[in-house]
Amino acid sequence: MAAVLMDELSRRSQNKNACVIASAGVNAWDGAPASRHAIAVMAQEGLCLQSHRSRQLTQVLVDEAQLVLTMTGGHKQIILSAYPASAGRVFTLCEYAGQSGDVHDPFGGDEAVYRDCANQIKDLLHTCSDRLREEIWRV
Repeated sequence: MAAVLMDELSRRSQNKNACVIASAGVNAWDGAPASRHAIAVMAQEGLCLQSHRSRQLTQVLVDEAQLVLTMTGGHKQIILSAYPASAGRVFTLCEYAGQSGDVHDPFGGDEAVYRDCANQIKDLLHTCSDRLREEIWRV
């Protein structure tokens, strides 16, 4: 959900630079579809997750990334431990938005839990949108 929400924010920000927003997980199974609740919640936002397939985070993806945003501090620490050269480019979304805490994992929850998670992500992305424009999108 975070990747499609960030992609939408990038488009709305009139980001004219080529910017690839990708999703990968530290514990993801390659090829798994998004959950039905995530698909439904994103559809309510006018966004499509139907074709999304999960993939494992790799050295190549980390090396190519200008910025890596994680949902939790635990994920951040796993990435920094596995890819120490990425220090300075890896942040939790909350941290990047100037807040503390983690994005609450909706896994196993109902649609309302996924909606709450999507709203939290949207709020954090809007909070850090100026920083993204200046540091990443250069709009």
